[in-house]
Amino acid sequence: MIFKLIYGNHAANGLAIVDTLMLIKHGLEELGHQAHLERNICPGHINIVTEFFTYDFLAHYEKSLDTPGTQFIIVATEYLTGETFNNFDNLKIEQFSTLNSHYDNLTYWKKRFTTFEIAAKHAVAIWHLSEHQVANYQNRFGKNKVAYLPHAYIASLEHENTVDLKDKDVDVIFTGTATPYRMNILNGLANKGLEVKVLEVMTPEYVRASWVSRSKVAINLRQHADWKYPSNSRYYYHLMNHSMLVSEKCEFDCDLSNYVAEVEADSFIDYVIDLIKSHTYQARAIENLGRFKLERPMKPLMAPLVMDITNNKC
Repeated sequence: MIFKLIYGNHAANGLAIVDTLMLIKHGLEELGHQAHLERNICPGHINIVTEFFTYDFLAHYEKSLDTPGTQFIIVATEYLTGETFNNFDNLKIEQFSTLNSHYDNLTYWKKRFTTFEIAAKHAVAIWHLSEHQVANYQNRFGKNKVAYLPHAYIASLEHENTVDLKDKDVDVIFTGTATPYRMNILNGLANKGLEVKVLEVMTPEYVRASWVSRSKVAINLRQHADWKYPSNSRYYYHLMNHSMLVSEKCEFDCDLSNYVAEVEADSFIDYVIDLIKSHTYQARAIENLGRFKLERPMKPLMAPLVMDITNNKC
């Protein structure tokens, strides 16, 4: 089968979702399917769209359904909280007079949820990247429509780190949005004398890969103190790139938690420092990936999702 992976609804040719696009593309190809990256919706085909819908994009989305054979699979990325996304404290929109990051912009998340609901009505399937959100989405959008898209081992996505330990000139790397909460921890690491590098979400992959290869330890941090979930995508990227990841422990774990170091917030900085001093980070990264490769191959996990589409069960 041929699947069309659409990226035009995201800025900079989908730069911020490249990891998700590659996960799906290589996962489908491992199953023997074709997966084409396309900027625009392809009427008459199965289109896989990573969630983020403007009203203009929705107009094209709905119009394309007039063409026979057009189907949509939506990849969901956000956390459902009542009638919006990512509002863990049930705050009111008018409470925010200043915004520290886009995670604080409740008006933005409400609109993103509203447009998602419109798109979901016409989707044959919704694949969510967090196992914790599947039940919530099933309750909202239908049990037969929503499934979990796991991050699992795909040989073509593994990238060996060829930089010698003696040549690693960065102690700690963080890739993601630099929220105030995160910057407080990153500054704390830097104040301990560590060389810290921060790469924003829109960093091109070839730049990110170069910095990661030169780094001793990568870290995953909560967006703010009350954020409940780790980043499956960040866990996966560092696993597959032979990069030792230390994550701030969240209220919930994920199915990749066994392959990284999860550490309580009050001992996080000390743990990172001790790990760097031990010089065991590269060996641990390779050991983690070895277990991951054996225990979570992608093929048997993704096959049922595709089978549901080919059998038109959604």
